[in-house]
Amino acid sequence: MFCRRCGEKLEDNVQFCPKCGSPVNQNPVGNRPELEPDLEQKHADRPQGTVKKKAKWPWILAVIVILAAVIIAGVLVMKKQKTKKQYQETVSNADKYLEDMDYEKAEDSYLEAIKLDPKEKETYIKLADLYMEQDEPNKAAQILKIGLKHVDKKDNAELSEKYSLYTYVDEELIPDIGQVKEGEYECSYLQVSEYGFAVDSVHSESGVLNWNIADYDNDGEEELLVLVMDNKSATTMDGGIGTDIDRNEIDLQMYELENGKVVKKDQYQGLVPVLGYGDSEDDGIFLQKTDNNIYICGSCSNHVYIYADGTIVKSFMLTYEDGKFKEQAGQVTETAGSSWEDDDGTAAMMADLAESIGLTKDADTIRKTHVPVFGFQDQPDKMLLRITGENSGYNVSVFYQQPNVENIGKVKLKLQLKFDIDKDEATDEETVSADTYLSVYGAILDQEVGGADTEFGIYNNYYFYDIDKDGVKEMILQTGTCEADYMYDIYTIENGTAKYIGQTNGGHTGFYEDENGGTEPYIVGLTAHMGYETVFHLSINNGQIQIEVISNRELQEGDEYYNASAELPYADITNKSLLSQ
Repeated sequence: MFCRRCGEKLEDNVQFCPKCGSPVNQNPVGNRPELEPDLEQKHADRPQGTVKKKAKWPWILAVIVILAAVIIAGVLVMKKQKTKKQYQETVSNADKYLEDMDYEKAEDSYLEAIKLDPKEKETYIKLADLYMEQDEPNKAAQILKIGLKHVDKKDNAELSEKYSLYTYVDEELIPDIGQVKEGEYECSYLQVSEYGFAVDSVHSESGVLNWNIADYDNDGEEELLVLVMDNKSATTMDGGIGTDIDRNEIDLQMYELENGKVVKKDQYQGLVPVLGYGDSEDDGIFLQKTDNNIYICGSCSNHVYIYADGTIVKSFMLTYEDGKFKEQAGQVTETAGSSWEDDDGTAAMMADLAESIGLTKDADTIRKTHVPVFGFQDQPDKMLLRITGENSGYNVSVFYQQPNVENIGKVKLKLQLKFDIDKDEATDEETVSADTYLSVYGAILDQEVGGADTEFGIYNNYYFYDIDKDGVKEMILQTGTCEADYMYDIYTIENGTAKYIGQTNGGHTGFYEDENGGTEPYIVGLTAHMGYETVFHLSINNGQIQIEVISNRELQEGDEYYNASAELPYADITNKSLLSQ
């Protein structure tokens, strides 16, 4: 045993250290190692019963806080990763729906993606593009405006520029020059001399007609194309009657973004005269896309047949390159005539280009008639404008007895700027009216009558009937010069324009209702000649004509040709009255 103070070795049972006199602790400590005197003194000086313990709870609390922070951070990271994955999957689904042209599901998916990540600018841009594809520019501008509120300012320059371009027409152009509304218009006749008459134009409308945003020059940046009507055009026409009348002109304007500002780069005189000139009028402007170009195409055709005989036409097929409109084909200056067979190559060039970009039916018609205008028989990628109509109220017998404006009637025209009508949700009257049949199918009949085969073509006929019972009547038009080369071209109407859907044999052929009295989605065709008969069903499948032969037979003595159902309504191609029924 040792002294706690000086370390002196002590005998057992001693109570004081013989060296330093310190009391000896009676609890044995065994053979512990020696302590340095200062250290022993330090322990000896500490009061008994007051040994201080270090507090542990701050360290425990700190550990708990750190662990909680780590757990929360982990949860947030996992949630963020999960949200990012959901966002990417949702955008991917939206892109797929858009590719499949399922616009409703694509819109829903893009909106869901915006909820998942409202700071991602690409989703706003894609959704704006979708709305533009659906001709909903106001919704496109609205979604871009929402994006500007949520996307960080350092990332929203593209959104801001796009918003400026998308709102330029509504916020700048229309307040400045006005806007032309689609609808129905009426043009009166003017008596300019004792026996001279002219159709007056619509003078009440001017300003923006329509507009579209796309990458027209394939440079990776969008441009703004605007159709503008000037009702006091510098071009005035008298039609050879000595009286000038202000005519309407449609100009094409192209705008681009430069340093964040919208700038007009070029202007082109598109169509003139429009909205009032001939006894019948057929105008249109549309876009046709290829792999490398967007073609801006249009034509106007005014046919005069009551007080004169002739047609005035103008057409263009343009591209946009290096900040300028480039003429590729067309009758780029307005030209009047009554015979077009002596073509100088304009129609042929226009037909070749039209065929190369997918406008095959119009190309065929241009080659056949030699008239360098569109018949709007093909379905374009995007229709921007249609003006159609003709005289109503003309009484030929009364007019020739009393040639004045009261007996000549009026020209009723329809201006159309929207073309995305959902046929499944619209009624028959909302989709295709009698006026539409007259203007659309009537224009095709006019072209057929005025074509190269006029001598024989005027004796051809056409059928007018709803083949597939979808609420839209088809026109089955006979073409050719005799039974040996007769064919029937078949047309329907989509989005206010004619669509060619196929052809069938026309020699010794007629058409009838189905065997159940006109309730089935097909018609019966009969080809009969010299005792031989072919009966077939004609239907429409995926927008194309489909023929199914039902029977072939050689008639024996006493046999009769097919007569099991009623013949379809038909008329001579010079008689348009059937189109009003």
